[in-house]
Amino acid sequence: MIEPENAIKQSIEVSLKSLDSREKRENLVHIFKELQKLPSYIPLFFNILATINTIEDISDKRAALNDIVKEIPKTDDFRSLYLMAMESLIDWKGNVVPNGALITWYCEDSDDCKCWQLYGIVRDYTQNTGVFQSGRQCVVYMGGGIDFGAAIGKETTFDEVRQEADNNESYNVGVRVVGTAHDVVKMLSGAFNV
Repeated sequence: MIEPENAIKQSIEVSLKSLDSREKRENLVHIFKELQKLPSYIPLFFNILATINTIEDISDKRAALNDIVKEIPKTDDFRSLYLMAMESLIDWKGNVVPNGALITWYCEDSDDCKCWQLYGIVRDYTQNTGVFQSGRQCVVYMGGGIDFGAAIGKETTFDEVRQEADNNESYNVGVRVVGTAHDVVKMLSGAFNV
């Protein structure tokens, strides 16, 4: 286990050195994993998370966030750290995708040799309840692909969307914000004269 003083020094050293994104990611994730998960160390974890958010390469930033989310204890003491890390569904430009955003991403289907464009709305149920439950942040599937609407309304995790969005050709990688949930309601009400 790493002592907190050393973790601070290593974290600052990593953030100040001009390392490539992958090396920076690996160092920060290593520090995060090795630091004892004690409530008194939460400020150190926030410091590491803030440093991860300075990683310029989007794929390395996403990979680091995915790695540290798995390491955060699912307890009330670590709730705010977990929520901050989970908030970070990052779009293809490196911006955090906000709650209520209408997003699109591509999913390559190797069986049919096709790439499907999917749509969903980002939902953060943790904002509606004081109960800390992992997995309460999700993307509500709105359509696309070849399912002919069969899965509309299905909830999928941020991690599943990230994996689908990142497992594509370079020109189709990532999540794109295309509007808000309110835009969907406006489009539907206009289409059906509601």
